[in-house]
Amino acid sequence: MRSQIFSQESFCYTLPCSEEEFLNLTSHFSEDEGTILLHSAAERGATRRCSYLAVQPKDKIVISANGSEEPWKALDFWVGDRLKDLPCLGYLSYEMGHHIDPTWKIPTCRSPLPLAIFYRYESIFVFDPVSESLAVWAQSSAPNSLIDVIKREKWRRFACESVESSNWQFSHGSDTREGYLEKVRVLQEGILSGDVYQANLSQLFAYKGDEAHFSLYRRLIRLNPAPYAAYLRLPSHSVISLSPELFVQRSGETIKTSPIKGTAPRSDDVSEDLSNKSKLLSSQKERAELLMITDLMRNDFAAISEVGSIRVLHECVCESFRDVYHLISHVQGVLRPDLSPVQILKSLFPAGSITGCPKIRAMQWIAQLEKRARGIYTGSIGVIRDRENFEFNVAIRTLQLTGGYLELQLGGGVVTDSDPLSEYEETLHKGRSFFDCLKRR
Repeated sequence: MRSQIFSQESFCYTLPCSEEEFLNLTSHFSEDEGTILLHSAAERGATRRCSYLAVQPKDKIVISANGSEEPWKALDFWVGDRLKDLPCLGYLSYEMGHHIDPTWKIPTCRSPLPLAIFYRYESIFVFDPVSESLAVWAQSSAPNSLIDVIKREKWRRFACESVESSNWQFSHGSDTREGYLEKVRVLQEGILSGDVYQANLSQLFAYKGDEAHFSLYRRLIRLNPAPYAAYLRLPSHSVISLSPELFVQRSGETIKTSPIKGTAPRSDDVSEDLSNKSKLLSSQKERAELLMITDLMRNDFAAISEVGSIRVLHECVCESFRDVYHLISHVQGVLRPDLSPVQILKSLFPAGSITGCPKIRAMQWIAQLEKRARGIYTGSIGVIRDRENFEFNVAIRTLQLTGGYLELQLGGGVVTDSDPLSEYEETLHKGRSFFDCLKRR
């Protein structure tokens, strides 16, 4: 996203700021509805992107499953009408994918969360981790109280209480170990029959506790820095996302995606760690899964891109994260003109890496086996700055919190030669930092 935030009359106030101070600033607003943090927290030195904090929204749209309007049409109208002057930040739940085409006939379980919520803002904070500076972009109509908070700088020392403490207790899960293994085997029968080639199966872990939600975010991000992390304070929920995956980014006429498939655990033992990485890189199964999803994303791009413009910039590269290694591909295309941001999102949604292939049949299998709403998990969180600049993650490694209750969902892709036990253990590898954090006393 460009450094210039607003297209209309605005001003920018810049001051030195460390990352810890930036998180202190977020803490100051963390309990206010509409506070959204998009946090580039990966350990990648000078290549790290800027992070964005939006607070005190001017207005919002809440898309409900029982609304009178078609969800995507309502969102497209609202965003398009407001992008003339102010950026929009928010989320799309996974179940928004059930409303793309009624002929898909995907069974839908009711979620306590709306299908989507987006807010519009008159001011945004931009943190640059390279220069360690904070830019405050605001329209002339932004509240004076907000500017006063920044200039007084009391937020530099503001921090959540209990940032080093927690009291979370495991409540229940969606599946027993054997229950999950049986679902994998049932899915494999469908794959062997040719009904689907690959599908992403997940399980849910629920906890009860009393920790401030942003306090938990800070502890989690220290344990597992992620390039597309996010914190959202919604009307009745909070969301914490430690996503490593880019769903879609538009910059001018260029569109990008970076699907992930293939996971190996990290180890404190150097030789074991390198061995795990080597096994991942040499795994024909993991490469085949990623190539299948890369082709799916290329096909999705083809519907909205200029003919001949789609390129796979990097295929099956191994990238390192705190807890795991992932195989990632990077795909780029040149967009056709006259497509709105929401039209583009609808054409690509949900991400192929968290559904499977073919996408529609995989989503039907997911609904049949999981029998629950995913909510924001495997949906998407991001920002639409204007028609030609937006960025959204794939909302994996994501918590949904309501008061003292949280849900964590973890999953992985299943193919014909998957080992059910290995698939089960992979979901636990992906959640290791969450489990470590939640059980810490």
